[in-house]
Amino acid sequence: MNNDIFNFDFGLFNTFNDYFFVIDKNGEILKANSSVSKKLNLNSNAFTSFEDILDDSHKDETLTSLKKSLESGTSERLISKFKNGSHLYDVELLFIPPENSENKREYIFLSAHDLTDEWKKEDDLLRFYYVSEYTVNPLQITDLEGKMI
Repeated sequence: MNNDIFNFDFGLFNTFNDYFFVIDKNGEILKANSSVSKKLNLNSNAFTSFEDILDDSHKDETLTSLKKSLESGTSERLISKFKNGSHLYDVELLFIPPENSENKREYIFLSAHDLTDEWKKEDDLLRFYYVSEYTVNPLQITDLEGKMI
């Protein structure tokens, strides 16, 4: 990929935990930050197609949003899933097309926020709610010193 499409060093995104990509109009990953390499096990020297990291259940909707964003020049936001072998990651995607006066977009910037841990915490809290709501015996909740709250 030509580095002349950026006015900054893409390595700046390596400090973030979220995933950042540059994807061309054919769906090939041109650049990605280090979080992508760590979590999704993608080699930074040999990136793959964006379609390959999408879970099959969300592939069509995600690729449609990618194409729509490239064609219309507007940002698109949606929830999708990335896969890494047997592991699935729930992600919130934001497709950001570059401003281009020629209306010819060759690539798109993608920000992906991992929701997996947040949703796991919500599930745990919901389970606790159901246990506490439907238990026959009263629950005793204590602070760290053992005093009842």
